[in-house]
Amino acid sequence: MILVATALGLAACSGSGHRRTARAVSATTSTLKPPVSIPIAPTTTTEAPTGDQAGPVYIGPGLGLVDITRLSPGVATPPTGHLFRTLDYRSWTDVTPPQALASADPQYFMQASFLDAQRGWVAYGDPDRLILSIYRTTDGGLHWQTMASGTVGDHAGDSTTIQFLSPSLGFMNTIEATAPRSFLSVTHDGGASWQPLADSNPPTSQSLPINGDVAFADALHGVSVLGSQVGCGQPYPSAGDPARGPGVFFSSEGATLWSPAVIAGVPVVAGQELCALAVPTFTSPSIGVMPVGLATASESRVGFLTTHDSGAHFVLSGEAPAVFEPVRTTIQACSERTAYPAGWVGRDGSWWVTGNQLSDGAAVVEVSGDGGLSWRAVRLPGPAPCPPLVYPRTSSAALLQVQDGPNSEVLITNNGGTSWTKVDPLSQP
Repeated sequence: MILVATALGLAACSGSGHRRTARAVSATTSTLKPPVSIPIAPTTTTEAPTGDQAGPVYIGPGLGLVDITRLSPGVATPPTGHLFRTLDYRSWTDVTPPQALASADPQYFMQASFLDAQRGWVAYGDPDRLILSIYRTTDGGLHWQTMASGTVGDHAGDSTTIQFLSPSLGFMNTIEATAPRSFLSVTHDGGASWQPLADSNPPTSQSLPINGDVAFADALHGVSVLGSQVGCGQPYPSAGDPARGPGVFFSSEGATLWSPAVIAGVPVVAGQELCALAVPTFTSPSIGVMPVGLATASESRVGFLTTHDSGAHFVLSGEAPAVFEPVRTTIQACSERTAYPAGWVGRDGSWWVTGNQLSDGAAVVEVSGDGGLSWRAVRLPGPAPCPPLVYPRTSSAALLQVQDGPNSEVLITNNGGTSWTKVDPLSQP
């Protein structure tokens, strides 16, 4: 079983450069602290989107979810989208929570966290009434229970990740970037209520890292990484400080105490920065893989670190051969998430990378199905100014969210990119 922390807002910014911050409460009337952060708009462009908008996308155990919003000409505010579920990645079923459709103002699907094809949670944000809603299903989306509601606000740099390890146990990590402050909350009743677990304040040598995204391997072991949303931030340590990793921390005490992770096998290159591009994907309580950027001022590569002790130690296991631009210079044409090289880990353990090729600026995708021993280029469906967001299932099956200015669509391949099909459930009979 792969354990993945799912995000309610991974560096998707609104047109004004602000993120929506949701302050959630429990399913009763008690206030949930710390707050929950979610973004509402998916791109930094100021152009008006046209046509159907596809995404966000979620790939979970035994199912996939895609949100499709149908836009009407002349209507400035997009309506609530429809959430479609697939079990075979060929046919799609509308599983939109009726509570979201019944809302007086549009609600927008942000993200999901599923334990299997039947049991999971989805989060919706309402930017007009500043309300966040979280719904839980136990039958694959046929029925939904409202678990939490609250308010949303505007705070640049805020984000949240949420991860459930069982029907009752879940973790919520909140970043208030402008404070700066981070909080962890835990639920023991499936999200009906949350209790504070860890806080970055007051800062100590073992407190929760500030502005770190968190993934849990099990109830006791977690990893926090800094700067995993946009570009490379902290330089790889010099030989004089080999034990302190580049903003990667671990806890073996149920998130109450945190220590720097040890990172080995990365050559120390003058001017090179190493940064985590995402939290680790754990394939067991002890084994996890984390994509990292290896960047200088002129170029960037993507590598993968492996841990065999729940995040206490990481070793560089391989690098993709592609050499990328360190950042897409035409960032105004790309969302913040697609302007930088990126890496993903598939549910089968495959490694995927995307970025703009240094030689000609073309968007490229590469994949390895054998732990970095060999790589192949994935044929994209057509030229694009921005690399796609990749949602991999296996080394040959993936969904792409392709952005063209303010517009987006989702494509699917089951043959390694030989052919691509548009995910268009609104048009299926």
